[in-house]
Amino acid sequence: MLAAGVLACLIAARGISTLREPEPDAGQHVIRHMRYTYAELASLDTLLATLQINPFTPAAHTMLADAADHFYVRLQMLSGLSQGPFADDSTELKRLSVELMAGLDALARAGPPLNDRSLSELNDISSKVLRLTGDYTREVEARIDSVLREHARRATGAWTEIITSITLMLILSILSLSLFFRNRRMMDDLRAASARDSLTGLTNRRGFTDWATEREARDENARRRHALLVFDIDHFKAVNDQFGHATGDAMLKAAARSLLADFPDAGLIARWGGDEFVVAVPLSDLSLREIDERLSTRANKPSQVNGPSDARLPIAMSCGVAVWPDDGATIDEALTCADAALYEAKARQRGAHVFFREEMLDRQRLLQEIASGLPAALPRQELFVTYEPRICINRRALVGARAHLRWAHPGLSATLAAGDFMAGAREHGQARAFDSFLLATACETVARWRASIPEQTYVVVGLSACSLRDATLVEEIDRLLARSGLPPEALEIEVADEAALSRSEEVIETLSRLSEHGVRLALSTFGKGNGVLTLLARLRPQVLTINKTLLCESVPGDCRADVAALANMAETLGARTLIEGVATDADLDMARDAACALAEGPGVSPPLTAPDICAFARALRSGASRPARIATPSAT
Repeated sequence: MLAAGVLACLIAARGISTLREPEPDAGQHVIRHMRYTYAELASLDTLLATLQINPFTPAAHTMLADAADHFYVRLQMLSGLSQGPFADDSTELKRLSVELMAGLDALARAGPPLNDRSLSELNDISSKVLRLTGDYTREVEARIDSVLREHARRATGAWTEIITSITLMLILSILSLSLFFRNRRMMDDLRAASARDSLTGLTNRRGFTDWATEREARDENARRRHALLVFDIDHFKAVNDQFGHATGDAMLKAAARSLLADFPDAGLIARWGGDEFVVAVPLSDLSLREIDERLSTRANKPSQVNGPSDARLPIAMSCGVAVWPDDGATIDEALTCADAALYEAKARQRGAHVFFREEMLDRQRLLQEIASGLPAALPRQELFVTYEPRICINRRALVGARAHLRWAHPGLSATLAAGDFMAGAREHGQARAFDSFLLATACETVARWRASIPEQTYVVVGLSACSLRDATLVEEIDRLLARSGLPPEALEIEVADEAALSRSEEVIETLSRLSEHGVRLALSTFGKGNGVLTLLARLRPQVLTINKTLLCESVPGDCRADVAALANMAETLGARTLIEGVATDADLDMARDAACALAEGPGVSPPLTAPDICAFARALRSGASRPARIATPSAT
């Protein structure tokens, strides 16, 4: 509005300035002289024409002399002007006028009678001068008329600008008064809007902070205990990346609706940011046991949202719970505790909920320490690889080894397994670089094994989903195999649930290309779900991994039947069955009885260094010094 007022003032000033401009000079002072000159030339031309009839009388000479005197005065006056055709000696009009004046002067001095031929010549010259004077006069008059019309138009525009500016300033004054009286109400509306999340309609982080500040400011006796529930949507980033932001937004809205439906008695439900939500429940209205029951019910019946092609996507949410002021003196401290419980819930199982305990803060600090050290892990050469032997059960021979990434963390003075830091590496965009290091190291190591022992071993590498979605992975593996002098079958890529269950076409395309190049494939974690079953027909893997949970989650008879069925399915597909996590002789016996071909786990051998793998193979080959866990197969 201020800018509009300034603009109105500038427009008015410009209009006033235009009105104060003097009338432009387009030749007005010259045109008056030219009109008189034209009249005198017309008289002179007529006189010369008349005198030709009777040039011999004294009166004719007198009339000519008078006309010559008048024309001389006029010519002198015109020559003294700063503008016009007589100000420049080079113009034709000036030249002819001077010639006419000279002829008139000569006739006047000659006396009577007048020379008839000279009169005729002078009459021709006067006619030309008359014509040129008329043309010039008309041209100047037209120019003056155009300039004066433009001046009038500008004056009219200036008055229009002044009137418009005055009107605009009046309108702005009225609007300013109106806005002044509406200002308080608008400020109240803005405060309310700033505390509301535009997508879900819930209170946002600022609104929650205002609520928390108001609660903490109350007298200690007036405070009510609150359970603070921090929710996080599981796999939200994957949904956003795979199905688009529209589906992600729909999932956030559905999550907000489900929280409002499940906790109608909550003191406040807020969207904390991203895919995180905070629910504050007064414990005077709802007990911790009732909260636990509601969270369990939510986990068993998750809400759903429509995805592309009308696919129904479940909304699983992990939750961490803390109590204010029991777990934290301030609501902010209690939220930190709830965050720690949320991390614990995610580490246990997606969709779980966990109540805060003091030791969880230590885990959160550990995670922060791990995250801070991730960028320097590769440059400082803190990563290394160990290898878990894989054996053929019937031949008691080493066939390969699974590569495990390890991190010698300097700040923690401890060696971390990949499960302790790869989630953080994925969040910080470093998982792809770590996978490349694991691949390069594993290829170099298996090349040394093949040169040292007769067993044609292979190395098993499990990759992150982000690496399997990378279109350059196939070329990278081809380069590593060529540099190490390895055949493609010396490398086996293991596909775990995270990649397989993503149902990403990029992952399937990468695995198909690797299989076409001769790289071995293994589908992992059978017994934890059936998501990978849909990939069997397309990929034709060499190994199907049966998870160790099948060995301990069923009664022995059922377990043996399940393992045997999977082994038969693998044989039908031309694949071999691997039992992972073998811990006891009984596990190995059951795997052998179920016709499983391969085994690995602590009951076979813990992970070893690269040189120890060769020693392990020699121990198996010698028989006498083989590891105690490897039992002799039956005669059959």
